[in-house]
Amino acid sequence: MIDIDLSGLPKECDDTTIKQVANVRHVISTDIKYDNFLGHCKGDGRVKIRLNEGETLEMVRANFIRAGYQVKTHVEDPRKKPIVTGAGKDDGSYKTMSAKERRDYALQTKAPVVF
Repeated sequence: MIDIDLSGLPKECDDTTIKQVANVRHVISTDIKYDNFLGHCKGDGRVKIRLNEGETLEMVRANFIRAGYQVKTHVEDPRKKPIVTGAGKDDGSYKTMSAKERRDYALQTKAPVVF
């Protein structure tokens, strides 16, 4: 599977245009940025493609460049931390506690009230 970032897309670009320009059999997904207010493409997008036998990354890149698009291989941001950006994992430790143990644990973790 290859993941490509595209830029320089025309305003009337849509998913079918990207699939036709790629000229491959399996386009997994396309993600084109649209201006919802004006209703046209902002010029940037991303496409995921599964290559078959006889298809290469260079062929796909050449197809997009021939159509006038700029092509870059997609790279995830290494600064992104899933712990911060997503919900934390549930370890399920509370499932083995009885109601009394949960209450006692909750009381231990709360700060004491001082008057």
